[in-house]
Amino acid sequence: MASPGLTDLIIMPGDKIIVSGPVGEHGALILALQQGFGVDESRMVSDAKPLTDLMPPILNEFTDHIHAARDPTRGGLSMLLNDWAKASGTIIVVEEERIPIREHVKMYAEMLGIDPLSLASEGVAVLGVAPGIAEELVEKMRKLGYTDARVIGEVRR
Repeated sequence: MASPGLTDLIIMPGDKIIVSGPVGEHGALILALQQGFGVDESRMVSDAKPLTDLMPPILNEFTDHIHAARDPTRGGLSMLLNDWAKASGTIIVVEEERIPIREHVKMYAEMLGIDPLSLASEGVAVLGVAPGIAEELVEKMRKLGYTDARVIGEVRR
């Protein structure tokens, strides 16, 4: 049984990787402002927000099937997945085209010469879950308002 305090430690081969929404928005905004780029405030906003409307409901329903959970604040999605793979002795394969990244984040990252997958996301959850419940969990996340939630990859040996 997964413990919410230890879910970062038990990712395993076969698990599916889920993101709750678009990545890189907080980091792109911070870097754009630091570099003095004109920022379209109607499109470019930080994704910083608590995940208290997401995590308790899904942990209540899916605790035994969530093997890893973390937000990609430090180092973005790429560092988080690298940390999980290294700690578990596995390989994590993602389908980049499935990773939700808004166009303005891609644009700013390209202008800065930075991989958007390395940018901080303050209001995004990344989960490693048992394969049999991945799609059901994504649907639950969408019903909770996380409409861009999706499976982006899987854990392999």
